[in-house]
Amino acid sequence: MKILFYAHSSTLYGANSSLIDLILGIRKQQPGVCVHVIIPSEEPVCRLLQENEISYTVIPHFNWIYNFEVAEKYRRNSNFLFKIWYLKNKWQKRIKNSFYRRRHLAFARHFNADIIYVNSSLAPMGAVVATKLKVPYVWHHRETVEEPESGFMLENRRQFFKYFKSAKKNIYPSHFLSTFYKEEFGESKCNVVYNGVAFKDCADKFPKPDFNNIRFGMVGRINSQKNQKEVIDIFEQLPDCDEEIELIIIGEGEKQYLDNIIPENSNIKHLGFLPKAEIYKHFDFLIVNSKNEAFGRTVAEANAIGIPVIGRGSGAICEIIKPGENGFLYENSEELKNIILMLIQETTPMSYSNFSVSSRKYFEDNFNIEKYSRTVLEILQEVIS
Repeated sequence: MKILFYAHSSTLYGANSSLIDLILGIRKQQPGVCVHVIIPSEEPVCRLLQENEISYTVIPHFNWIYNFEVAEKYRRNSNFLFKIWYLKNKWQKRIKNSFYRRRHLAFARHFNADIIYVNSSLAPMGAVVATKLKVPYVWHHRETVEEPESGFMLENRRQFFKYFKSAKKNIYPSHFLSTFYKEEFGESKCNVVYNGVAFKDCADKFPKPDFNNIRFGMVGRINSQKNQKEVIDIFEQLPDCDEEIELIIIGEGEKQYLDNIIPENSNIKHLGFLPKAEIYKHFDFLIVNSKNEAFGRTVAEANAIGIPVIGRGSGAICEIIKPGENGFLYENSEELKNIILMLIQETTPMSYSNFSVSSRKYFEDNFNIEKYSRTVLEILQEVIS
């Protein structure tokens, strides 16, 4: 089997991390499989592909979305300015994609894939190439579109719908996202497959908190959809306790946005982007406060090393957190504040150890990389046959 994967970006955030985990899992399931990844630019994902001996080619291609928040700023100033901005970006990307498409088609013809795997809703090139060459393709949707919370708005809904219907399979990482696409674009040939997460040698690395210094963490791209500001406001309002309490924020975002939400406060620390292996040693509980999360990869990653997760009861988070088993769910900032205070006051070494073991077991039962990759591989084989 020859699989050509299309990544929508060259970052090391969730979609690409899940893609690399998937490829490694597929190679373990079927060692003779031939895989190749197309990425739109150099670094930083190149290093991870090289480390895992995954072959790749850099051929630029551009997305078909615009940012809702930026669009609203233009609209508030002038609808005319918004249209100029929107059309300029749309046609610049369309013209560039038209130019680069010849390189994509030439490479894909030479590679001669049995199937093309499009790894995100945000960039169309893999679907375009597959359609032109009459190669079957599966489309792994990893985010909501046409929805203000994520901010990903389509520049060409009609074109998106065309490729959506042409995919042999549409894969979703949660029932929430499957339902969202069904309501937005209608019935499709779909499968729900929870993301698997690959962690090396993590079973014996349960965190050992200092119960005089309980640390809470947030991980991911820093923006309004991830909603870090609400959590920061809660930590600034917490009453003084005998214990030290810290909020550790890991990830990157626009400098202006970061400057506006992260105060100069000794118990709130921003560590920027860190390699996955370094992230989870910095805190004892993970907080996921995003709305309409398509999956919540950080929940699985945290559970993998025994870190319980406190998650907003929105989107797919409701599916992957079972209260008391691998974390807690809350509906509003007051409930989150009460959970934080309860954990500060009541967590003991024994209770945390039990919670940690339970969280790790939940990971093994639900986010196992072998189970994930085997299920996706079966979907690919079904499509090809």
